[in-house]
Amino acid sequence: MKFSGIIAKSVLLLILLGLFYMEYGSRLFDLASDRGDDQLSLAVVADLSGPSAFTGQSHVNGVQLYVDEFNRQGGLNGKRIKVKPFDDCNDCLQSPMVAEQIAADPTIIGVVGHNYSSASLAGSEIYKREGVPAITPSSSNPKITIENPWYFRSVIESDLEAQLSAYYAKAVLKSDRVCIISEDLPYGADLTIAFKENMHKLGMDLACDIQFAVDSETLEDDLKGIIGGLKERQD
Repeated sequence: MKFSGIIAKSVLLLILLGLFYMEYGSRLFDLASDRGDDQLSLAVVADLSGPSAFTGQSHVNGVQLYVDEFNRQGGLNGKRIKVKPFDDCNDCLQSPMVAEQIAADPTIIGVVGHNYSSASLAGSEIYKREGVPAITPSSSNPKITIENPWYFRSVIESDLEAQLSAYYAKAVLKSDRVCIISEDLPYGADLTIAFKENMHKLGMDLACDIQFAVDSETLEDDLKGIIGGLKERQD
């Protein structure tokens, strides 16, 4: 399962990097021509040491697969690309510092990252200010790309995700009442707000709204308690 997950993420990264290259290819060729060094860099920002390190490392591996093939085909205007991993631990407080490091590195021509929407938002203004092209493989908050011509995403926005979920609950599951269980991170909060807006439009009622803390030391017990409570409900 983990191996197939790496393959899936690698394929996704190959696609998004191809789109990234199509969008900024001419600019990157100009950068390569202007610089005298024989190596340029592509930054990959992810959680490489925290609880999501496996996912973060799979993103780095996927980018490395593409870059290796790209270099075998001649690189960028004859210059080889090097992958430079950066660890932001999916932390919106660390992300701006990482973004500043990337913007200050003259060899870096673009960014793949960040993973969490909160982390991408925290670094987005720096990339916009410094003119660093970036693309996120997983952040869905629509604010990331609004009025920022330097930031792109490869997944649907959370607003659309919530809309589709609400329609699925109504049309496919035939639900008139729903319980919302969400994490206490911005991603969960954004989805909850958008889902509520759409469920009310579809005439559904809210039976319960439960939030859990992802950093809780008793997370497994917390989730079991939520499941138990749902089983006991009569509505």
